[in-house]
Amino acid sequence: MLFLAVFCGFLAENQREHLVEHNREKQFMKSMLEDLRSDTAEFSRAKKNLLNRIPQLEAAIPLIYLEDLSDSTVKKMYEHVPQTVLSTFSLNFEYRTATQLKNAGNLRLIRNKKVTDSLAAYWRRAESTSNIAVGGYQEIVNEARNIMHKLFNDNYYEYRLYSLALKKNVTPKLIINDKAALLELANKLLEVLKLFSRLESNFIDHLDQKAINLINLIEEEYHLK
Repeated sequence: MLFLAVFCGFLAENQREHLVEHNREKQFMKSMLEDLRSDTAEFSRAKKNLLNRIPQLEAAIPLIYLEDLSDSTVKKMYEHVPQTVLSTFSLNFEYRTATQLKNAGNLRLIRNKKVTDSLAAYWRRAESTSNIAVGGYQEIVNEARNIMHKLFNDNYYEYRLYSLALKKNVTPKLIINDKAALLELANKLLEVLKLFSRLESNFIDHLDQKAINLINLIEEEYHLK
């Protein structure tokens, strides 16, 4: 009888722990859904940014490649080029739940293999895209800015901020008339344009679809609709 009582107690405790872990797993999945929905909103914001930035680059780059460096061409450069170089771009993923799962050793709680495999694939793709979108972009832009500061005089702008308009009644001049530096700057901006085009047409859409598929999978597997 004593053995039976101890055994039944063990089964009851095991069942209780199982229920507790199942509830924790479901809570983590609810939190993961919030993170994924936040990511889809971020993808929408980033894509809108790209769709605004790509035409700016397409307008600025041909100006730099022009052989003609007349006053009107240089003025157009001042109006279009620095804005494209000084603008920022970011792509921020919500890693709150992923961090909690990984740091606390709670990944073992997610017992659904379809979900864990899909999450792992999504996180790998997110990390890769983040490295390309943020790291790659920032490296190119920093190089472009270094070249630009040798060519463009910010004293031609109101309050010396590139985001504002040129001063009235000015005829902007390049600091140095260096065609090689201009071509190098144009090439850097062309790299940015290619990167943005890839992100807009492939990477972000692909990630967005992965996030949507994950949301649907988690809702279905954990009955969270």
